[in-house]
Amino acid sequence: MWIKLKKICIFLLFILFVGCSNDTNSSIEQNIVPNEKTEQGYSLGLYNSNSTIEAKRSFHIKDEIFEKSIIFANKTNQEKTFILLVFDNGKQRNFKIHDNDMRYFRFTLAKNQSETIPVKIEGIADGFHATNFIILKNPDEVVTDSSTLAKADSLSQTYNIRVNLFKNLEKIPMERPQQVNSEKLKEARIDGIFVGKQGDAYKALLQTEEDNLRFNVLYGNLSEESIDFYIVSLVDWEQVNINGNQNIYDELSKGENKKITVSIDHKKNGKVMILFMLTNPFSPLPDDNPYTASPNASFKVKLID
Repeated sequence: MWIKLKKICIFLLFILFVGCSNDTNSSIEQNIVPNEKTEQGYSLGLYNSNSTIEAKRSFHIKDEIFEKSIIFANKTNQEKTFILLVFDNGKQRNFKIHDNDMRYFRFTLAKNQSETIPVKIEGIADGFHATNFIILKNPDEVVTDSSTLAKADSLSQTYNIRVNLFKNLEKIPMERPQQVNSEKLKEARIDGIFVGKQGDAYKALLQTEEDNLRFNVLYGNLSEESIDFYIVSLVDWEQVNINGNQNIYDELSKGENKKITVSIDHKKNGKVMILFMLTNPFSPLPDDNPYTASPNASFKVKLID
C-alpha cells in the first residue's frame, strides 16, 4: 500500500467576504459563500488594513515592513487550538501582532468562531523573500500509536498563505541553493515528507527517547510537475539546525522519491519535533495565478526526556 502524505484536503478552503476585521461570527456567517454554509472545515484569507480581501501574492516593497491581516475561521463543531508560523526563504522569522514580538502565535477558536490576526514583519532586507504563513491545528497533540496514523496525518495538515516579497528587486533571482546529497529510491511510495526510523525507513518515527536525534527523512513527489523545496526542522515550534544547517534544499521530478539521513540539534527538554517541506520557494506568483503547491508537514514526533 502506498504511503501518501500530501494532504488531501477534506476541508474546503474558502474566502470569507467580511466587511471589517472586528466582524462578529453572525456577520461572517451571513457573508460566507452560500454553498459553504453547511460545510465543516476551516477558512483562511489574506486582508488589507482596510479589511478588503487581498488577492495579490506578489508585492514590491520599498521599506522594510510588510503588514497584512490573516483571518482564520473554525467552521467545525469543536473548539480547536492553532499555531501560526512564518518562514522566509526557508528560515523561521519573528513577526509582530499588536506590537508584540512573536516566534509563533497560539490561538484557540470555539466552534464557528474566527480570528483576525494582524501580522507585521519588520526588518526586511533587500532581495527576494518567499514567505509562508502556516497554520496547524492542535499543536500540542502528538500521536504515538502507529495504528492511528490517519489521525497523525490529520494533525499535520497545513493551512498556508504564500507571498513573494521583492525589496528593491524586480524579479526572482536565478541562483539556487546547493542541493543536498540524497539517495534516489526505486519505489515512489511517498508524496510529501515522512520521518522514518533508522533501520526501517518506511516505519514512522512517532516518539523517541534518544538524546542524539538521528533518523531517515523520505520525501517524494507524486504530482505531474517537478518541484523544489526547503526542508526545515522545528523542536517545540522553534527552528533548529538540520545536518548542521538552517535548512536543506532539494528538487524532485514527477514521480520521484528520495531519502536522506539527518541529525538535528536537540533542544534540551524539548517535547515535540516536526519537519516542514516548503515547496516551490522560487515560483512566481502572478496576479492572474497567484498560487503554488502548499507546504507539507511530517507527522509530529514526541520527544521523551
